[in-house]
Amino acid sequence: RGQLLTILPRRSTCLRCLFGAPPETDAPTCQEAGILGPLVMEIGWLAAMELIKLKGNIPGLLTDRMLTVDLATGMRRHVPLARQRECRGCGINGIINSNGSDPPGFRIIERKKGSGGLPPGC
Repeated sequence: RGQLLTILPRRSTCLRCLFGAPPETDAPTCQEAGILGPLVMEIGWLAAMELIKLKGNIPGLLTDRMLTVDLATGMRRHVPLARQRECRGCGINGIINSNGSDPPGFRIIERKKGSGGLPPGC
């Protein structure tokens, strides 16, 4: 199964709203978890479509909802999500607070012309 949602900072559900905190243990490798190439490709093209919709101001972004894809059964499902008032990420007292400032150490890596959009070191 794969999952996809689009996060718009300060405007939509964030990962902390959904999962609370990162897992305390290391995640399994793709080989250990049994990640299938076709599933990665399916989620990848859906993510690319989200970017096209975002950049083109096309309605229908996966904000405040998560798309789950199960390739074994062919089922897709939209799960409604909501921002959590007490979220440690985007809630009232979250690290991305209501006055619009970013958490300490947060930065946006600007894309340089000809870099292909990748940050240095990638």
